[in-house]
Amino acid sequence: MSSQHRDPPLTVRPPATLKADAQKELTNRGREMKAFIVACLNALVADPDGFLNLLNEHWPAETPRGRPRKTAEPEPSAHSQRSAPPKAHHPWDDEAPNAFDALNTMARDEDTPNDLEVLDETAPD
Repeated sequence: MSSQHRDPPLTVRPPATLKADAQKELTNRGREMKAFIVACLNALVADPDGFLNLLNEHWPAETPRGRPRKTAEPEPSAHSQRSAPPKAHHPWDDEAPNAFDALNTMARDEDTPNDLEVLDETAPD
């Protein structure tokens, strides 16, 4: 369901310390943050060049928009600098040689009988 408000919201995320300092200055002068932002927008519309010139030295650096990129590997933290202990070697982890690999990979002569043919010839009828 869409918002029932007449005016769309304006969302900004200033640094927390900047927001707190600005809030303190406005409060000391009997002003509120929401009204200050609306006053700034009114000043911009009334005199764009003049108002923006006043802000030149206060303009924030441009920041990337959207979600931060995911890095291929997470940055190691200070407490994760230790390396993992070496993995224990167990004989059962080694791959056992397969006696049939040599037979299966050898080139066969078509005239040479395979193992099953030899067994069939020696089997009694």
